[in-house]
Amino acid sequence: MTRKVKIGLILGVSILMLLIFVLITQGGKTANANTTTNNGAPKKTYSNWNERYDLSSNEPFGLVHWNNSMKLHLNANQSINTIDYLYSIDTIPKTSKPTFMFVGDHFVAHEEEIDSLLTRVRNGANLFIAGYQIDGVILKKLFRELEMGFYYDTIITLATSNKSFTFVSQYEDFTVATDWNGYKNFQTSDSIEHQVISGFGNLVNNIKLKLGKGSVYLNSIPQLYTNHGLLSKDGYDYANLWLKEI
Repeated sequence: MTRKVKIGLILGVSILMLLIFVLITQGGKTANANTTTNNGAPKKTYSNWNERYDLSSNEPFGLVHWNNSMKLHLNANQSINTIDYLYSIDTIPKTSKPTFMFVGDHFVAHEEEIDSLLTRVRNGANLFIAGYQIDGVILKKLFRELEMGFYYDTIITLATSNKSFTFVSQYEDFTVATDWNGYKNFQTSDSIEHQVISGFGNLVNNIKLKLGKGSVYLNSIPQLYTNHGLLSKDGYDYANLWLKEI
């Protein structure tokens, strides 16, 4: 793993465990001073809009709400722990069927680690990756062809088979346009079945790939799972769709 990649291991004594890969990008810009809402109630003040994908961070692009939501879905004999050293996947008992998870800007790993992950998936584990960029090593093992696209806008509406979810891009007190990434013109490798989970326009942002006894979930917009994303009703409902799935 690169130095910018922090790997989290969700390790429980039951057959199902969770391993979270979290990318941390440090930043230090200070947001505006605290104000009040229209009804006079105190408005939440954030001190850092650049800190990203830290499981313990309460900042807008941190993951503390995602982390807490995961805890609500754990059984009594499951727990969440984090590790960040090379080849840490080898510490997980081979008899377990974990769910491996990454939320961050760029997913990258050594080829040996990728092979180990995919072997675990074929044996019944699941792999959930939410990243703007995903290393070509793993993509070449899953796809014959994969082309990325994006919409540049302040708002996006994601559609599943039976419901739509709206997200707004914000930085400090401003609504700002951003790149909403998605997959297009993709063809999976032989024997890998796929299912489109959600998309927008002519792009897909969530794909489920069936690999052996397990599944790989690819997500092109990691900011959906940040604190800022989950604080809206649509964001909370959308995130819980995934937590129930995995």
